[in-house]
Amino acid sequence: MKFNLADYLSTLDNQVFGKQILYIPETKSTNDDIWNHFVDNDHLIVVTDKQTAGRGQRGNRWISKEYQSLTFSIGLLDDKKNSDLLSLKCAIAISNAIKKITGIPVSTKWPNDILIKNKKVAGILIESKVNNNRRILNMGIGINVNLNIDDIDRELKDKMTSLKVETRQDFSRELILSECIKSIDSLLYKNNQFIITEWTKLCAHNNSELIFHDFNNKIIKGKFMGVDKKGRAIIVSNGETNYYFNGVIKL
Repeated sequence: MKFNLADYLSTLDNQVFGKQILYIPETKSTNDDIWNHFVDNDHLIVVTDKQTAGRGQRGNRWISKEYQSLTFSIGLLDDKKNSDLLSLKCAIAISNAIKKITGIPVSTKWPNDILIKNKKVAGILIESKVNNNRRILNMGIGINVNLNIDDIDRELKDKMTSLKVETRQDFSRELILSECIKSIDSLLYKNNQFIITEWTKLCAHNNSELIFHDFNNKIIKGKFMGVDKKGRAIIVSNGETNYYFNGVIKL
């Protein structure tokens, strides 16, 4: 079923954030649509039913299913405060929204994967661009909502799941989006220590031994010790503490 803007707007609270929304039935990338349509707004949301060239972390593709995935991007003017730990804020917000709607316990994997039973159910890609001396933040979010088990590629079945697979229920994409937006709105200006504390509560691998691929794809075996005030992963390996902005954790 097509995304219904009226249903989405009717479930928002009275906040301004979230009401500037553009629905595009089919698009290559909602992140690209933000760059194309963000003009004088303080924010803009783009949501689609079908995304054909979605981007994930490290150049990977983000694959979504028409009408069954919730695929959207949020463009936001950077005011030097809302951008602090934005990746962690988004991960907390999406996790809280999913738990509120479904009741399912949700966890996070650094930097911004959302997990159910250690399987990925949602992902976040954050980009930024300076335009007319204004820095615009672009948060691309994909949530596997009503996918059936057969909709997930065979090689990904042990790594990916959906809300429907976990609950055997269908969920309103409009309601989930509104809860995500309300949750993000409530977190944008929380102080950094609050964000770090809340994210750590959700982390699936805090104080755990793991394998980490850094930005240069170097394989590191170490212990994840949380995140610092910049959102960097703290990993202790061979008695040495290192800090990483980018990388992939293998659970």
